[in-house]
Amino acid sequence: EKRYEVWRFFTYSFVHSGVEHIVVNIVLQLLVGLALEMSNSWWRVGLVYVLGVVSGSLATSVISPGLFLAGASGGVYAIACSHLAAILLNWKEDSLILRQRLRNKKAT
Repeated sequence: EKRYEVWRFFTYSFVHSGVEHIVVNIVLQLLVGLALEMSNSWWRVGLVYVLGVVSGSLATSVISPGLFLAGASGGVYAIACSHLAAILLNWKEDSLILRQRLRNKKAT
């Protein structure tokens, strides 16, 4: 019975439904994940990614139990949302740094 196959909630992220699917997932992971790893540690980004993968599969199993999952989109959405949250939460500090850099460029 599938109920006892707990590994399915994580391992679906290693299976993709085509070349385009895996390329888009990799590109988004690189674009968003590297920016997050520069401001946070690798294990925090990894934790957010894994929690996104598992929570995406758990939510899908509750909403649509017969649906087959493929791809790491849950993890990609999780790191994209955490990147957006980091931008929104640090907006004031980041805008001050950006203004200061723009002033320094104009002065030179």
